[in-house]
Amino acid sequence: MAAGQTNTIVCTLWGHEKYGPEHVDNLRAQCADYGHNLRTTDLRHPEKYKGWFAKLELYAPWNEHLRPCVSLDLDTYVVGDLTPILELPDELFVLKGHQPHHRGNSSVVRVPTDTSEMWDTWVRDSEKYDSESYFHWQFPRKYIQDYVDGIYSYTDHNLRAHGIPEDARLICFQGNRKPGTKKFTKGTWMQEHWNAHV
Repeated sequence: MAAGQTNTIVCTLWGHEKYGPEHVDNLRAQCADYGHNLRTTDLRHPEKYKGWFAKLELYAPWNEHLRPCVSLDLDTYVVGDLTPILELPDELFVLKGHQPHHRGNSSVVRVPTDTSEMWDTWVRDSEKYDSESYFHWQFPRKYIQDYVDGIYSYTDHNLRAHGIPEDARLICFQGNRKPGTKKFTKGTWMQEHWNAHV
């Protein structure tokens, strides 16, 4: 493996009522379909950095052993090989917003080895930010979709009607639509995919 490349995929279980260990286990099983291993972020300040912001602990010194890595949100389906994302250069990559007015999205982040500036900025100025996506915008970054194809948004690409595209690697469920909930997935391909990884 070339310097700066990674084979580490990480998720963060940040204690929201919508997510539990079953979501980690399901995502781990999805990753395993394509030979990938899933690890979890070591959270040391869950009361201080709540919700989305817990993901930023991945940039902390105590998570250095996980970097570089690819961070996946728990409301993500892995439906293809993620190797092209893992092989991106050792820089910060985030998702491009699927809509023109979206400046970026952190459902999938390619986290570089050196995150010292990002972590120092977060510790110093954390009260300034109302989302971790906004935090990422102030740093030099590239967009994953400019280098890797097969990344889809469930909502923006109308996948409820069309199902999983043939070239898909990842499906992101931004917003309130969460995989693994019966109301959302009952009788659909989303339920089939979830059940196949329980």
